[in-house]
Amino acid sequence: MRTAGLAYLVAFATAAATPAMAWAAAPVELTCPVGGEGFSFTPTASSLKFGERPDGKPLGPALLSPELPVCPGNQLVMFQSDFSADDKAALEKLIVDPGYRALPAGASYYRAAWLMRRLNRDPQEIAAMILQASWQADADPAAKRRYQAEYATLIEPLVSGKDDDLSMALAGRAANARRELGQFEAAGALLDALPLASLTILIPVEQRDGDVVTNQAEIDGARQKRALFSYLAGIKDLVAGRNAQSEPVAMLSAEIAAERCRDGATLSDDDRAACAARPAAGTPPTQPSP
Repeated sequence: MRTAGLAYLVAFATAAATPAMAWAAAPVELTCPVGGEGFSFTPTASSLKFGERPDGKPLGPALLSPELPVCPGNQLVMFQSDFSADDKAALEKLIVDPGYRALPAGASYYRAAWLMRRLNRDPQEIAAMILQASWQADADPAAKRRYQAEYATLIEPLVSGKDDDLSMALAGRAANARRELGQFEAAGALLDALPLASLTILIPVEQRDGDVVTNQAEIDGARQKRALFSYLAGIKDLVAGRNAQSEPVAMLSAEIAAERCRDGATLSDDDRAACAARPAAGTPPTQPSP
């Protein structure tokens, strides 16, 4: 088990409509790094994934963010599998700190971020934990808003002035957090600073040596860039429309959008417009023009 982090920020699938099968969970035996308590932990599993929300949270039947193991006795959140001797000594003091003890018991991702800050972990990994904490707080709007604001505040200086794909993806997540908070001007400024045109590259034609595609890495890279462009352009459209919804139909996968559109009584005006603009069943999706 490694730190649960950046994979949740940059998984812009090139074929979001294709469900991904997940592995079956089996209990594992863990030992708490502080105190040595043994306990059984069953990782969260799911049968299908049908895309994700604009904030990156996976969507699908019973699909949740993988839960983090928590030591039953001292409540240490095990956000990684191995800790150094120095880490263990620091954690022994941190888990009895009143600040840690005051954090909600169900907020394992935010508790992990709290510990990671004090262990001087990578700020991007800390931000990833805080983003996932916001997913965990869907039922607590006030906590979710706090986590979203904290995430954006942490990420923005880390990506300012950078134009690599990861930085643009992180900026997009930060812009989405600002959007959901209703801070449309701040979200728009983040997106306007990104060189989106650099992502609209042509997907190369396959080059083959027999049955082997020799330029597959180049093809995959181009598809990832175009998927990132589609994501950022979608957020930009939501910001322009001052849409603060967490799960706007316009940004959902085809399967989930179709299901939401069938239940028209619960849709917002923005969602109804997005449903009306959806292509007919069987119509292939279009690629952004270079």
